[in-house]
Amino acid sequence: INYMALKKDLDDNGSKVDHGYIYIAGHITMNGNFEKKIIDKAGYKNRLFTWAYLGGVSHKLDSVFKYWVKRKKTDPEIQIFMDSGAFTFGGKISEYDNEAYDAKLDEYIKFVKKYKNGIDHYMALDHIWSVDKSIEYYDKMLSEGLDPVPVYHLGEPYEILEYYAENSDYIAIALRGAKQAHQYAMLQKIFNDYPNKKFHALAVNGLTKIFLDFPFYSCDSSSWCKYALEGFLPLPPGLNKYNKVFLAPPTQVCTNEDENSEIIEGFGKHKKKKYFIRRQPCFIDLPKYEQDRIKEWLKNDLQMPYESLMGKTGMETGIKYYENRGIAYLMALKIEMDTKLSKRVNEVPVIQDYLFDTNIED
Repeated sequence: INYMALKKDLDDNGSKVDHGYIYIAGHITMNGNFEKKIIDKAGYKNRLFTWAYLGGVSHKLDSVFKYWVKRKKTDPEIQIFMDSGAFTFGGKISEYDNEAYDAKLDEYIKFVKKYKNGIDHYMALDHIWSVDKSIEYYDKMLSEGLDPVPVYHLGEPYEILEYYAENSDYIAIALRGAKQAHQYAMLQKIFNDYPNKKFHALAVNGLTKIFLDFPFYSCDSSSWCKYALEGFLPLPPGLNKYNKVFLAPPTQVCTNEDENSEIIEGFGKHKKKKYFIRRQPCFIDLPKYEQDRIKEWLKNDLQMPYESLMGKTGMETGIKYYENRGIAYLMALKIEMDTKLSKRVNEVPVIQDYLFDTNIED
């Protein structure tokens, strides 16, 4: 496994075709050791970084980023995508303080120019308070001789997407905040209007239904970080009836009084109760024969024995177990993606117009 290709290496005529990618975002540790494990064990070579942690807000991920840039010099299959991280630092800047925002743009441009040879794609910096300023920033980056990937947010006037499409062949789509019906209606319009453009689904997991329903060129996801904590794994058919499992036990939380919860302590008239949030299917709740199937699959197919993920007690929470569960999830994701994408039809789904109002400005 060298990378997560979303399209076949060769078309029907045997000619080499372009690839789409799944970019791994987020992090568990702040050093490059785990990054090496991702490359060597999980087989991913595509990484999305956020400039917010490379100078925009802090320099927490400098060592990890430089590790990938160094590896890329000897491994051309590695792909690096840079997100501006505007939503990470933008909320800390007043919507009226354009000078502070403009200064961030200048810093970001300087950073991109410095590492331009080590970055395959970089998004335009968008102004979270002003659509007009976002376009201004995109134009500024173009005028600086850069080729940024513009970011179109569902909910913005459609004319903005049209403008981006005039200047770029690769556009990122931010789906967050829009209802699913609106997402499907607008994506149908976008992909039908621009069948020859490449679109990146921002913060969308490769197993997400909307990603599989539309011919996105690429996506990025940091969900593996959360799944590493929970030990979530997509499973091949036949291991259990859910085709997924949470290796970690259910989370214990304290809530207000609930007649279905066990009273664990009382404070006068105010009683606190603890109960389990049941995230079915939880490994410890499965029949033993299903547990044995999953353990065998982990050992033989992923080469990640159950004990390396959860320890001998099945309850371990140390960093090495989190790291191993992260690797296991990424490997399981690869298997699941291969299965689902092999059946994927790169055609825009037909959505009945009367079901959704496609006017984005309403």
